[in-house]
Amino acid sequence: MAEPRPAGGDGVADPDGSGAGDDPDAGAGAEGGVGSGGGNEGNADPDPLLVWTLATFHVATLVALPVWLAHAVAPAAVGGLLGGLGTGPGVGVYLVLWAATWWSNRAWLREVDLADGSRAVAAGAKWGAPTGVIVLLAVLAVLAVQGLGLFVVAVGAVGAVVAALVGAVVGALSAALDVTLSRLAGSLVA
Repeated sequence: MAEPRPAGGDGVADPDGSGAGDDPDAGAGAEGGVGSGGGNEGNADPDPLLVWTLATFHVATLVALPVWLAHAVAPAAVGGLLGGLGTGPGVGVYLVLWAATWWSNRAWLREVDLADGSRAVAAGAKWGAPTGVIVLLAVLAVLAVQGLGLFVVAVGAVGAVVAALVGAVVGALSAALDVTLSRLAGSLVA
């Protein structure tokens, strides 16, 4: 009978020598840099803290950056737009954006490892597209409630394709940023 040995550097004993260890989360983040998912390809659930952190970072960036840029260009227009939206619908759209981003980040991290840059960016585009459509539908729902039904139908017909394309581009850019930051963090702790 073989001696139990540590599995994969995670410190978890491997009594049967299979390399699996006893810890279902063993290996998550153990290789490939900080928060890499540690070879999370397949259907394994990614680290919940990583999913939560990336979703929050992406949504904060997607909301704060455009508002800041628009405010720098036309402050009166941004104030009027945000004032006309109202707190309730604004929070609702934000929560839908966050939930959709959390869902897509979770699916994205199930599919790829952050250490695999090109696959991560391609998968980011794939999972960003439905997120763009979901956010468009949330905005259109708010507009429909405010009595703009015909406008909602017209925009929804063409907007879904545009939203999917924009979502794919934003997803790919976010994935590229995540891969870059993960590699930078990995180099700082190595």
